[in-house]
Amino acid sequence: MNVAELRGLEPFSDFDETELSRLAHCMQLQEFTPLYPLFHVGDPARSCFLLIKGEVTVELESEGVRQAVAVLGRGELIGLVAAIDGGTRSATCIAGPDGARIARLSYDDLEHLLQQNDAMSCKLWSILLNKLSQSLYEMELKWARTGGR
Repeated sequence: MNVAELRGLEPFSDFDETELSRLAHCMQLQEFTPLYPLFHVGDPARSCFLLIKGEVTVELESEGVRQAVAVLGRGELIGLVAAIDGGTRSATCIAGPDGARIARLSYDDLEHLLQQNDAMSCKLWSILLNKLSQSLYEMELKWARTGGR
């Protein structure tokens, strides 16, 4: 993966060139054909993903019916929380109709970067905490709209 593909993406807008280079060195690019799953609900979370190009649809299943709950675009981080806690995937993610270009960061590499106790690890922790906060806020809104159901 090269630095140019990370430069300008929202999650990393305040990373300097050295930090982008360190991150790019740990990431592997993957191309997904249209409508191909990145992962399924219940799969072990061994990595997280950065959407470089295309779209990814997030699907949940309830009572045997799959429903799209979000469409993610360029610069979105996918599966970050599950990769941190080492759990399983809580949703199925599928490449969009034009496919998707994804940068994969393994759990081991992410853990290593977070433990460095430097400016970059602080920025990565900030991204993680913001993502967690955003997820909690969205769950609270959904809870309020559905009356707790």
